[in-house]
Amino acid sequence: MYAGDLVHGFDAWDEALTKIEAAAGKATEKHDDEWCWAAAEGDRCAYFCIQQTTFEKLKRDKKGPAVGSKDLPRTFGPDGPPGNLAACHKYTGKK
Repeated sequence: MYAGDLVHGFDAWDEALTKIEAAAGKATEKHDDEWCWAAAEGDRCAYFCIQQTTFEKLKRDKKGPAVGSKDLPRTFGPDGPPGNLAACHKYTGKK
């Protein structure tokens, strides 16, 4: 899950995606402008997501795709919030 700490908001999208994919592989879930990486082992599940936007929308002096917001990598188990655990399993493709 350290891959989620490799990028920050306002990073150039292509460079950020290259860093994450080198550490964590392809996103396990994509929906709208959000890309997520998740992994589960036993009754534990961890994930993080980043939002794709543009420097123009962020009102920066650069142009092109950029990282908007990002989640901190989080781990959930059976004792954690059930909604977050369910979301994590959805992001892994696990039913």
